[in-house]
Amino acid sequence: LRSDLEDVRGKAMGDIARENRQEFLDVMLKIEEETNEAYLKACILKLLPRSDLSRQELIHRYLVDSDFRIVANAIEALEQVGGTAALARISTFASHPDNRVKANALTALHRLGQDKILSLFEKMIHSEHSAYRDSAAYAICTLKDSNFIPLLIQLLQDPSQSVKDKAYHGLKFLAFQGHKQAEEALASFEPDPVI
Repeated sequence: LRSDLEDVRGKAMGDIARENRQEFLDVMLKIEEETNEAYLKACILKLLPRSDLSRQELIHRYLVDSDFRIVANAIEALEQVGGTAALARISTFASHPDNRVKANALTALHRLGQDKILSLFEKMIHSEHSAYRDSAAYAICTLKDSNFIPLLIQLLQDPSQSVKDKAYHGLKFLAFQGHKQAEEALASFEPDPVI
């Protein structure tokens, strides 16, 4: 964890997070205070939801990080903790200006039982900024919810190939699950020719 070689540190941190090695959490928190390293923060956020309650409170400090990628990761961690307090805190990010933070908040809210986010995703897919549309497409696909099929169908017409690809794969998954509306949309969809 204290290696001068970034790839060695990265592998160690990734292994610790993947294997839920809680015994390294204190050391990682100490190093993070010294270095303010984003990847270390992301790995800590993988461990915190699975730690004891007193440590889960540490997630809140990452919700105000200057790096919006870390804020987005903190929302994911808070979602794993769950509960009404987490739901209330996450809901404050539903109108965040950063596309990834907003998409993570909407995804978390949906997974925590909030059904009224369809209109918020709809606003994202109509944004003039492709990053918002791309984040919305990705988030909607991770939800794997047939209620979002109409949005995925709309995204098939997006000018961004990345957005179209995500929508196509989301519909493909839902069609495989037996959703007729997704099957019909894919049957009538003609992908852009590859040049």
